[in-house]
Amino acid sequence: MRGSCFAYTTSSGTLTFSSKLLYKPLEQGRVALAKEISNLACSLVHPEADCTSEFTPKHGYIILTTCSQVLEMLLEGPSGKEVTPAVHQAVMESLRQCLKHHQSGLSTSALSTAHSICAKGLMDDRRHTRLAAGYVFDAIVSLRTFTPSVQSRCY
Repeated sequence: MRGSCFAYTTSSGTLTFSSKLLYKPLEQGRVALAKEISNLACSLVHPEADCTSEFTPKHGYIILTTCSQVLEMLLEGPSGKEVTPAVHQAVMESLRQCLKHHQSGLSTSALSTAHSICAKGLMDDRRHTRLAAGYVFDAIVSLRTFTPSVQSRCY
């Protein structure tokens, strides 16, 4: 797997995106990174509070574009050994969290990677992947419905 420069350390080891291959490209490493991205979204937006549906954002971080690009990279690779149903499910859950926590400005281009990941998931043969993609789709619709800048700029 190749991608832009990115390095992240988890409890299970270091995962690095750069011109080099991913350190732990197997299922376990991909799932761990997807979960850490989900946790990162929560930590950036409400560092001192638990993640509930009624949290009040205190910062205007734009996390969707960067996180969705990294999540898209996690879905690249051979199916079966590296990109498994567990990886798809972890990526979808992480993307849903990033969509829930995105708060500052939004354009069609910011949603393009999220749309792509969601569309691929909705067309997957596996039911649980389609179901997880449905939750992502719901988060996209909610974000577009409740973000004024999206209503005026998207489609």
